[in-house]
Amino acid sequence: MNKAKTSNHQGIALLTVVFLTALAALTLASFNLSQRGALQNANSSDAASLAWSILTLLEHEAIALLKKDRLESTVDTENEGWSQYQFRLNPLLAEFKQAEFHAQLNDEQAKINLNNLMLNGQLDEATAATLKQLLLNLKLPVTLLDGIIDWLDTDSETISENGAEDAFYSRLEPPYLAANSTITDISELRLIRGFNDQIYAQLSPYLSALPERTAINLNTAKYEVMTSLDKSATQTSAFDQDLLQQSNTVVREFINETAVENNNVQTVVQNSSYFRLQSKITVNNYTLSVDSLITRQSDEDIRIIQRAMSYD
Repeated sequence: MNKAKTSNHQGIALLTVVFLTALAALTLASFNLSQRGALQNANSSDAASLAWSILTLLEHEAIALLKKDRLESTVDTENEGWSQYQFRLNPLLAEFKQAEFHAQLNDEQAKINLNNLMLNGQLDEATAATLKQLLLNLKLPVTLLDGIIDWLDTDSETISENGAEDAFYSRLEPPYLAANSTITDISELRLIRGFNDQIYAQLSPYLSALPERTAINLNTAKYEVMTSLDKSATQTSAFDQDLLQQSNTVVREFINETAVENNNVQTVVQNSSYFRLQSKITVNNYTLSVDSLITRQSDEDIRIIQRAMSYD
């Protein structure tokens, strides 16, 4: 029993040392001896410790990358370094042949923020119209929107016969209650009435769940998101994939003009404050998958604010 406790304490201490070493040592330019030593120490521990150490390095490299980007430009596009970057741990990990990973940094403001649906406790009609148009474009039931609204609003009354509150969810097996609050992770959609795995997989790439109201970055938004900003844009010659290849000024002017005309105003920007690092790390038979939500409020205020993880 004492040996087991000692081993456990040593493992926790080792992971702490690895974390602090990685935090202090990481830079975009190179990997120094302190980092190498941290990984070597982790390699002598179990697979989970090494995987978490690699995740720490990836997260801090992403933060450094976003800081460099902010210092160089106030506009965020898919052609910039943060989007095209290939994470550089591979050369360092060559000596740890049992470790593999993949990491990608994405713009969360390329998506529609579900939490924009509620504004000061009331339904934001512009966001609701945008989401409805997205559902129509994807040929999904627009009734899904009512379930999302009821999940977010603070009352116990259903918005329609298609919505759901505690009375519906408490009868499920297993039973649970409606959140009646902001969505903390997009995976919550799986809990909402009307959703299944197929619908979630089809819709989730175009949605985010951010902790504050955000605008859509037109430089990074996908075609499906762009066309949802205005119903007249869908299936017309005025707005198609070719337009996305033109200058952002053309795209922005089109969205602003047609959205105003159709009373569906959605704020758009050309820079972003929220990014998601998607990491998958495999060490021996252990796999760690983590979505790390990063906020960048300034070049000095960039940090991880949320992690969604799974591991095998």
